[in-house]
Amino acid sequence: MSMFGKKRTRLTIIGLLIVSLIIPAGFAVGETSASSGSGSQMVEKSADSWRFDDGMIDEAAFEDEFEEESEGDFEAGSEDEVTDETDDDAYMDENAQMGSSMEEEGDPGSEPMILALEGDGNTRNKSWKWYDGSVGKNLKAEGGYLKGIDISKWQGDINWDKVENLVKAGKLDFVIIRCGFGANLKKYDDSKWRRNANACRDRDIPFGVYLYSYADSVADARDEAKHALRLLEGYYPDYPVYYDLEDKTVAAAGNANIRKMARVFCGMLTDNGYRAGIYANKNWWETKLNVRKGSKFDGYDKWMAYWTKSKSFTKYNDSACSVWQCSSWGKVSGISGRVDINLQLKSKAAMDKYMKGAYKEYKGPVTDVADYEAYVPAGGIKTKIGPGSGFFKSVILKGRTKITITETAGGYGKIGGEEAGKAAGKWVPLSVLKKAKDVYGMKTVEEETKLVAYDGTVLKSRWYTKNGCKYYFGRDGIMYTGTRIIKDMRYIFLDDGRSVVYKAKIRKNINTRKGPGTGYAKAGTLAKNSGVTVVRTSGKWSRMDNGKWFMTKHRKWTKSYPQYVPYKVVTTKKVAYRSGAGTKYKKRGTYPEGKVLTIVRWKNGWGKVKNYVWIPLSSTERN
Repeated sequence: MSMFGKKRTRLTIIGLLIVSLIIPAGFAVGETSASSGSGSQMVEKSADSWRFDDGMIDEAAFEDEFEEESEGDFEAGSEDEVTDETDDDAYMDENAQMGSSMEEEGDPGSEPMILALEGDGNTRNKSWKWYDGSVGKNLKAEGGYLKGIDISKWQGDINWDKVENLVKAGKLDFVIIRCGFGANLKKYDDSKWRRNANACRDRDIPFGVYLYSYADSVADARDEAKHALRLLEGYYPDYPVYYDLEDKTVAAAGNANIRKMARVFCGMLTDNGYRAGIYANKNWWETKLNVRKGSKFDGYDKWMAYWTKSKSFTKYNDSACSVWQCSSWGKVSGISGRVDINLQLKSKAAMDKYMKGAYKEYKGPVTDVADYEAYVPAGGIKTKIGPGSGFFKSVILKGRTKITITETAGGYGKIGGEEAGKAAGKWVPLSVLKKAKDVYGMKTVEEETKLVAYDGTVLKSRWYTKNGCKYYFGRDGIMYTGTRIIKDMRYIFLDDGRSVVYKAKIRKNINTRKGPGTGYAKAGTLAKNSGVTVVRTSGKWSRMDNGKWFMTKHRKWTKSYPQYVPYKVVTTKKVAYRSGAGTKYKKRGTYPEGKVLTIVRWKNGWGKVKNYVWIPLSSTERN
């Protein structure tokens, strides 16, 4: 990720003419050499060429500052073209090594020189200069700053022992690591991601993550979010996961779609417990992402590339930009070649607050408990790396998985035991766990279908819902079939135990579907006046006992279940009857003590009498 100022001068043209005379034919300047073998090659994009399709690189600032310079102005790298892609899905990795006049010097001496810009008279030397971790004294970064770099496979095998020494010496504060680029395919993973991420994790070096985007649709952005999430499993970054928006394929999607894609990516990362952010250059933030309007992205961290020799960056302070990428010509002990330089404008306290939940260690009180077994609820659950909702999510436990709780803290239980596997040491909320007696399912026992808990207990007198259909198990624990009365209500149960919702006839010839909606495949037809038995409803659709669905509005002559079963009562005292079920309704008259009445419906402790008035059932007894 890089950008350079453009300034075409006569000297540049003369220099190019001289170079063209000196360089032998067939030798490419400023490109990575391709394989000498036959066949198609995928040319990867330069690590140091920012994608400014509109050419906005703040040329005026460079021209004002460097008008007096007469030597070796560096032309900004242009878009590399893909000559022959290896397949239709092949991406161009943005971070290919760029042939450069800057020679790799290895380590800068016995005293490590951190982020030192190498000067050779070119405009690459015109952005902020860094020596031994120090930036120009006139820089105005309010609230102090932390120093960082961003890396990918193009930095090669980094000597992390040397980098760690810089961190310990206070000369480097954070690293942002590329995990991959483009779609969720393993061939688009950054080949150094795990090596770099493991090194930071093992050495306790604060790190963030970025994924370079090639998306041109919301569907692509969603797939790229899945790519990042796959690679992030088991890692808990100290900085956000950034969505790198700069490629011309992204620009071609249009500004409105770019904003949608950014929200989708960041939303998916956030939904999975990570803190998300967006990386873009100053021009993209202003013209494509509308940073000044702010409302759409205020909830996400902002990382801005803006390479300038300006003495102040306060215009883009931490309210709009928390990390400023200010140059690509840094030199770091332990890394061969050049590396991007970043300043954290957001205070450490503010970043820590934003990253709350990203900490790897819980330091609060923990209670040891006698190990006990519990079961995950049927829908499954995502574990946490610490005992609280603010901690990052970790591995997912499938429904009805048996786990062992060994410790508790803050309403959460810590998973232990030999069978824990990847879930060992993770935390789950105790409120959602179930004990063996509370986890149950239908099971055939002595040729009868019963509701049986995991501890073997047969559950009785209760409803059970499976796949949207309701079943009932009686006092003996056996599943009901046929016509049954439950608490003065008549139900119809099919032979397989499913409760009937209603029976009806169809108004006209209609299609049936395999699911509740026209988006599902056609399953057949129903002729006019066909009789149907419905066992489940979903929105505007009804599911028949054969598993097929139809639109409920096409039914007629409906007989619904359950049905109230009339029964007789006798009043135990003089009682007033009313127009509705409650004392707020108008009094219509009174019944004397000993009056026999037929109750056809009950509601909230009131019974509806056959002549459509209501009495309090507390003033009656069964006849």
